[in-house]
Amino acid sequence: MGSAILLFFPNIFGKMNYIQLRYIIFTVKCMASKEELKRILKELKSEEDLARIEEKARLLLRDVDPESLSLVEQELMAEGFSPEEFRRLCEIHLKAITIKEESHEIESAHPISILKAEHEVILENLKTLEKIVRGIKSNVSLDQLNEELNKLEPIVELLLEAESHHQREERALFPRLEERGLPGHQT
Repeated sequence: MGSAILLFFPNIFGKMNYIQLRYIIFTVKCMASKEELKRILKELKSEEDLARIEEKARLLLRDVDPESLSLVEQELMAEGFSPEEFRRLCEIHLKAITIKEESHEIESAHPISILKAEHEVILENLKTLEKIVRGIKSNVSLDQLNEELNKLEPIVELLLEAESHHQREERALFPRLEERGLPGHQT
């Protein structure tokens, strides 16, 4: 693609080196991905024809490299998208890359496998927490409210214990991501 651009715009790009040209191409791709991701996020919020929208998002995210996705995510968050708005998109992205990852088996004792397994447990606990909160919000009787509150305590304890998972990510995973120029932790 770089040589094609040079053919069409030799006066503009002729004095650039290959790395500068690749950066421009990367930037253009990121801008296009960002706009497409914004559009998909807005469509996901509307919840119209979710299967079709999720498939479009999956196809887009399947080929987006982690660095581009991280940059786009940071830009979108700077533009006002909340981390919660990314949750569904992240779930779709996980589905998309799971297909790719199937050919790259990681040993169960590998730190990444352990972090992934712990992360899945945390996500399940968060889903349970959301279900309990919906139950509490749904104008239930006092007895039902007490039942829901009793379910809440063990889930909250499990989520508080997840702090050790996050600390291991901070110490082990994020520094290696940052060494490669990828931001490891968004606040």
